[in-house]
Amino acid sequence: MALTSSDIARIRADRGSSALLFLTDRCPVECAHCSVGSLRSGPGIADWPRFTSLVAGLAAHRRIRVVAISGGDPFAERRGLSHAVRELSAAGKQLVLHTSGFFGAAGWAQAVLRRSETVVLSTDRHHRARLPDEVWLAAARLIRACGAWLVVQSIDEDADQAAELLRRAFGRGWAAWAEIVRQPGLPHGRGADWYRPVHASSGERCALVGTPVVRYDGTVTACCNETVITGGGPDRLRRKAATAGELHSALDSLDDDPVLWAIGAAGPAALRPGGGPDGICAQCWRVLEHGTGSPAFTTALRGLREGAHDL
Repeated sequence: MALTSSDIARIRADRGSSALLFLTDRCPVECAHCSVGSLRSGPGIADWPRFTSLVAGLAAHRRIRVVAISGGDPFAERRGLSHAVRELSAAGKQLVLHTSGFFGAAGWAQAVLRRSETVVLSTDRHHRARLPDEVWLAAARLIRACGAWLVVQSIDEDADQAAELLRRAFGRGWAAWAEIVRQPGLPHGRGADWYRPVHASSGERCALVGTPVVRYDGTVTACCNETVITGGGPDRLRRKAATAGELHSALDSLDDDPVLWAIGAAGPAALRPGGGPDGICAQCWRVLEHGTGSPAFTTALRGLREGAHDL
């Protein structure tokens, strides 16, 4: 069943019901604004037994209904992507793939695309400077031919370019099987040279802190912040896993953390008022790096969470 962007947002907001598999740091497109700094020569899956154990852990996790697969570009890891999609779809997980579309019309990609509910295909001025339109258009048409819903993701100011590409690919009726999602440029990785953090209001909560990321090397993070995924930010946002059992323990540990729950439920400013008008991620990091008070306060947060579950 196809998942639109609003479907995906709703599922991600349901704490613990989705996860992201960060498959590789490799990407042959090497966009100037890449938020994780991916390169053609970037690291990828080096420990195959560990990777397959992590995939098995995701497949066996009962609460997780949707698994997104990203990177880098996951299509740069043909063996790992094919294995992950096959195992996760066989376990009944709904799959959302993120890609630049560099694979074009490659025949091997069809088996992957046919098992996916949705493909998030990026385009903007930076992508187009590195990837010919003809390759992107071939990928978009292949995604459609394989039956996946197409979400075209573009930075705000380039959304008109995305619409023009969709018209070239499918004609005026493209909205019957595709949509465009605008987003601000992300100030992480090489994107830090192009964009500044988006300011958050004092009462803003983080809807993504309950959507864990499982990295191919066994790092498990509490959210999808690109700096955290690539090793920055507070250690409290990270766990390690090498087996399916360790992955379940890591996911349970992050889900059980009362401070992370409170950041998702009420926002970081509710735990540590004050500070500058910076992004919600910076507010979250201040909470986690400087602490939230006494153990009694953490115990109280846990009690609040348990009470919320009983409502």
